[in-house]
Amino acid sequence: MIFRIAVLLSIVSVFYFIRMYEPSFKNIFHYKHAFGFSPGGWKTSLTVNKALVVFTVYLFFMNFAVEIASPFYAVYMLKDLGVSYFWFAVLTVVGATIRIFSFRYWGRLNDRFGSRKILVVTGFFACFTPLFWLFVSDIWQIALLKMFDGFIWAGADLVVFNYLLDITPANKRPQYVANNNFFAGWGTILGALAGGMLAESLVSARFGWLQGLQILFLISFLLRLAVLSILPKIREIDVKQSALAPIRYVFWQSMAVEPAHGLKNSLFYTFRYPVKVKKELEGSVKKIEYKIKMKKN
Repeated sequence: MIFRIAVLLSIVSVFYFIRMYEPSFKNIFHYKHAFGFSPGGWKTSLTVNKALVVFTVYLFFMNFAVEIASPFYAVYMLKDLGVSYFWFAVLTVVGATIRIFSFRYWGRLNDRFGSRKILVVTGFFACFTPLFWLFVSDIWQIALLKMFDGFIWAGADLVVFNYLLDITPANKRPQYVANNNFFAGWGTILGALAGGMLAESLVSARFGWLQGLQILFLISFLLRLAVLSILPKIREIDVKQSALAPIRYVFWQSMAVEPAHGLKNSLFYTFRYPVKVKKELEGSVKKIEYKIKMKKN
């Protein structure tokens, strides 16, 4: 029944998709997208856009490290932790909701500090998701982890897109983005396959107090930390923003100061804002009445 409802909603969405306006296509850029299998041309291809090459290598290995563990979080919740289907759905919604509302936050920070610094911050904290799965056991703990994961990966996904826009020329952007997605996608494929084989072999394995999928999560955590060694090679495109603040300042601002300010403002406006607005309105009305009175006089 759930699958039937999903199919029905997908069919309904087609109606709205057809009604979407598409401007007339203008074939402005002319280039040929082809695979080169000659080793002699590889060196030239790699040196055309070094920033894109380094970034693609980073995404390949990061996707590999992430996909080793991420497909098995659901298995771990349902099978090992005994989470019910209802709470599994609730936890999924919690993570997705936090992810949606975090995009604006990371977008503002990306404009302020630049793509590379946000990439470093989100890449660093994204490493700890599989590690935290080793210590969760209750629903509320998983909910906190889902909130953390949604918050961090919202920034990671946003900055990946923005950084691609920064390092690719407009006249060849579709080609470069396609190449990046092609090779980064192979990291996802190979990581999922490696994770599946490791999960099969680690079903009854033990490593200290860890067992089964927990060992897989630890492997993913260590691999993600290793991939961070590529981040220093990724250069900042916006030099002006790069000179404004060091990485440690961006770490502190994005993960502590800004969230604390947001919480403070939320509490302030929730409990005191109506009173403040009322006083401001009353003051404005009195000023207007005074000006009208003075004009009459």
